[in-house]
Amino acid sequence: MTKNQITGQAGVHHVAALLSEEGFIVSLTPKNTERYDIFACAPNGRLVKLSVKTSLRKDWILGEKDEIGAQPDFYYALVKLQYAGKEPGIWILPSQRVNELCFKSHDEWKTIPGRDGKKHGHSSIRVIFQIPPKWMTVYPKDWEKEFKKYEGRAGIEQLGSDTKI
Repeated sequence: MTKNQITGQAGVHHVAALLSEEGFIVSLTPKNTERYDIFACAPNGRLVKLSVKTSLRKDWILGEKDEIGAQPDFYYALVKLQYAGKEPGIWILPSQRVNELCFKSHDEWKTIPGRDGKKHGHSSIRVIFQIPPKWMTVYPKDWEKEFKKYEGRAGIEQLGSDTKI
C-alpha cells in the first residue's frame, strides 16, 4: 500500500467511526469501488453514500468524475488529518455542492495563465479548497462561513435528514 492509500484509508475509517458513534450502521465498500467508500444507514433509516477524500493540507484532490453525478443521498466527506495527538477535521458536503465547485473552479483555472504564461491544458485533477486562492472567484464570499456549517457533527446531522443545509 502506498502512503496516499494509507492516508485515504485512515480518513475512511475515521469517518466510519464518527458515523458509528452517532448511531449509523456503516459499511465500508471493497477497496477500489468506483465513487463510494461508505454506505451508511442513519438512525431514522435514511440510506446515504459517501465518497471520502483525505488530505494533510487545506485542500482536497478530486477528479474529473467529481464534476457530475450529484444525488440527494450522495455526500463527500472531506477529512483533514492532523499531526499525532490531534483529532482530524471532517466536513460533509452534499454531492451537488461538490460537483458545482469542481466544475466552476476548474473552468476558472483554465482561464488563468500557467507558470510559463500559457493557458492551462487539459487536466483530470479537480481541487476543493478550505481557503480558496485569492484569484479564484467562483467560491462565494462567505465560503468560510458556509464551509463551517458542514463541519463535524453538524455535517453528520444532515445525513439523517431529507432537508438540505
